[in-house]
Amino acid sequence: MLNMVSDQKFPSCPAVDQEVELIKSEVRSVLKKVFELGNGDVARGTVLAFEAGVLDVPFAPAACNAGKILPVRDNTGAIRVLEAGAVPLPQDILALHHDYVAERAHVEGRKPSFQMVVDDINAVSHSKLIGRP
Repeated sequence: MLNMVSDQKFPSCPAVDQEVELIKSEVRSVLKKVFELGNGDVARGTVLAFEAGVLDVPFAPAACNAGKILPVRDNTGAIRVLEAGAVPLPQDILALHHDYVAERAHVEGRKPSFQMVVDDINAVSHSKLIGRP
């Protein structure tokens, strides 16, 4: 189990602060759409957001879940968005995720693809964090 973090670098505080701000911005974008869909009613908005794929959980087997968003690890082991599906993330945030994934792909000598997602999933069974080829 301890090997799972062997590839992950623990960033300095400014890098952690940047990740926190990124996550907050992502959450604000999604919640804004949830409230919009529900006309201010968060419960109704949540149901409608799942129906629209605005709220989406990767690999969840629930029938109400679209399953279109695909996570992938970046070169440091942080989780990034490979495919957003209908989750309403701003273009600048999607571009940032794209850049992080592209950096990993470059280091590994391959193109960003679903195979990276599969490799990351399989890596866990080998007590690794990132699925390197």
